[in-house]
Amino acid sequence: MATVTPVEPNDEAIKRREMMMRSGPRGGGMGGADASSLLTVHKTFSALKIPAYQLLWLSMLGSFAGMQMQMVARGVLAYEIGGTNSAIAVVSLGWGIPMLLFSLVGGTLADRINRRRLMMLSQLMTASVALTVAVLVHTGMIEIWHLFVAGLAQGVVFSFSGPARQAFIPEVVGEKELMNAIALNQAGMNLTRVAGPFVAGALIAVPWIDIEGVFFIQAALNVCALLLILAIPLVRAAPEVEAEKREREARGQFGPMYGGPRGTMVQDLVDGLRYVIASPILLTLLVMGLVPALIGMSYQSFLPVFAKDVFGDGVHRNAEGLGLMMTVSGIGALAGSLVMASMADFPRRTQLQLYSGLGFGIFLAGFALMGNYVGALLALAMLGFMSSYFQGLNSTMVMTASDAQFYGRVMSVNMMTFSLMPLGTLPMGFIADSIGSLSLGPIDLIGIQAAQFGAGVILTLFILAVTVFNPAYRQLEQDDFKRFALVAVERVQEGRGEGSIWSQLRRSMKHERGSTLARKYSDMPTEVDSATGGGSG
Repeated sequence: MATVTPVEPNDEAIKRREMMMRSGPRGGGMGGADASSLLTVHKTFSALKIPAYQLLWLSMLGSFAGMQMQMVARGVLAYEIGGTNSAIAVVSLGWGIPMLLFSLVGGTLADRINRRRLMMLSQLMTASVALTVAVLVHTGMIEIWHLFVAGLAQGVVFSFSGPARQAFIPEVVGEKELMNAIALNQAGMNLTRVAGPFVAGALIAVPWIDIEGVFFIQAALNVCALLLILAIPLVRAAPEVEAEKREREARGQFGPMYGGPRGTMVQDLVDGLRYVIASPILLTLLVMGLVPALIGMSYQSFLPVFAKDVFGDGVHRNAEGLGLMMTVSGIGALAGSLVMASMADFPRRTQLQLYSGLGFGIFLAGFALMGNYVGALLALAMLGFMSSYFQGLNSTMVMTASDAQFYGRVMSVNMMTFSLMPLGTLPMGFIADSIGSLSLGPIDLIGIQAAQFGAGVILTLFILAVTVFNPAYRQLEQDDFKRFALVAVERVQEGRGEGSIWSQLRRSMKHERGSTLARKYSDMPTEVDSATGGGSG
């Protein structure tokens, strides 16, 4: 992981922080505290004032609500058919493999073609897969390999729709509301974690709806999402986006506002990789996202096991208990993402990231040790809060540290780290099955509890290691991230197209190894200032 050294903030950043320090509750017709609260609420939901973003956000709700519901149904169905933790892990693996293989291609495509049309096609294909699974369940023909293949298909689709959706956000909100829009996107996804599992658990418990009905509903929700995306051009985007669009059309430029083709498909993909390699900030953030995704997030896939074998009778599904556990976790996640959205102006987000990462690991280990259902629900709520805050903040920082023309490709690399969530589920399932049971003094744990406790401890130690061995990372501020994004663009442009794609990658990697990170970061302000005419404070 790259070690970073902070850069002195510029004059504008210093003035902005001084104004924030001087501002405070003011008198008037409304109490200072009330005015401050209203301002906070206004800031938290500011991007939703844009009509085009409202439709995009609602389409995300429909799509991800269906995804969350089918995750519950898929886990219950896989455990019923296979009867082991490994069965759940294998089904989850089907979703993760294509994301790992095709996310980069999807991100490159999202920077080259119409992103809205790509999202619409993805919604249609997801609905088709859900409908197929629903029919197989209804006819009694469903088997584990069917769920695995369905996971493969949905993983391929998401590899293209995920980067396109993330990269499409700047096209409707502009730069001013970008960070708030990303945070609200995360909040919306976590809202579906609250409603989706709760509704799925309740529907599965209804005999005439059961698991097949959940998949039918997922198909319908994706059709609704498609229609909402279809309507986006009929409403207004952010004023600054409309103004920039008119200027581009006046110049005869009709491609995507952020990005567009710059070479062959392969060359654009290589440029995306070179851009990430050229920015130690991005490398650090991607590693910070990868390790928790690989180690910590698998607990969601194994909640059916906790519901049945830890807090149930070991025989029946305990669908209501599972739905409540996932709902409580989703409520915590929703709270975490809303708190993150309200703190968009906090200058040193790296500190918040490290604190929430520690909380993530600690509450994961605590949840695994819980034998009491109420205590487990409380631990799940805090685990949802910390994990959502950490992941959402990390994604926001990745976007901040990226130049607009690379949004799709950078977010596809970021998505590759999330694809490791189901890949991390596979070894976790085998470890849980091989452990069987474990005693920690007065606490007796079954295999899945022991495996998740170990994951929480490892995650906590990882965050502590980042804090101890890379203390300068905590001092980075927002302006530093933007500067590094510009410098990385210059490095990609150097030597672009010279030699084979492999030689270009090798040169980028050799350049990274051949220069010390300390010198690289100390040089960045000078490089950017010479390009922008700015200076450090």
